[in-house]
Amino acid sequence: MKIIGLVSVVVAFVSAVSGAKIPVLTPTGEKVPDSLLKYLDCPIGDVVCKSSKTNACLNSEPLKICKGGNPDILSDLLSDEGIDIEDITPDEFCKIHSDVCNMIENYNPPLTKNYIFDTDYYYECDDSDKQCKYGKYATCRLVFKMCWGNYPRSSCRKLLKICDEIGSDVELDDLKLVL
Repeated sequence: MKIIGLVSVVVAFVSAVSGAKIPVLTPTGEKVPDSLLKYLDCPIGDVVCKSSKTNACLNSEPLKICKGGNPDILSDLLSDEGIDIEDITPDEFCKIHSDVCNMIENYNPPLTKNYIFDTDYYYECDDSDKQCKYGKYATCRLVFKMCWGNYPRSSCRKLLKICDEIGSDVELDDLKLVL
């Protein structure tokens, strides 16, 4: 886990310093088109967000077109819906779209300093919004694990206190209802 965390930190740092946008790749190594990145924009570890994005991806119009559209005019069908497939073939786009839907649950964006030091982020939920609180709690716990060994211990300990505080607001029985 330390190596993966370190790679995430290095990638985020290089990206921030160079201003370069590092492409997101599918498990098969294909670049995810910008039009599909919206399905991968959940915070680290937020299972509630990921579940919602997976559902949206699997029920999206582009995927419906990919599965049920006439292969001979697939490009036209996607274009008519305003779907930008960039410079790839419609068949490649459809395969990548399916891959993206399948990778949402396991994908996490690179760890950035904001996850560690912008602690206000973890308190952005309304008091009664248990789904939001659970999402923030899940994010906080995974970020804490990624933090340890990659950031100052004092910062990680502060984050753990925040996680525990958020977790104490969310009852375990309530979490079952959310998921």
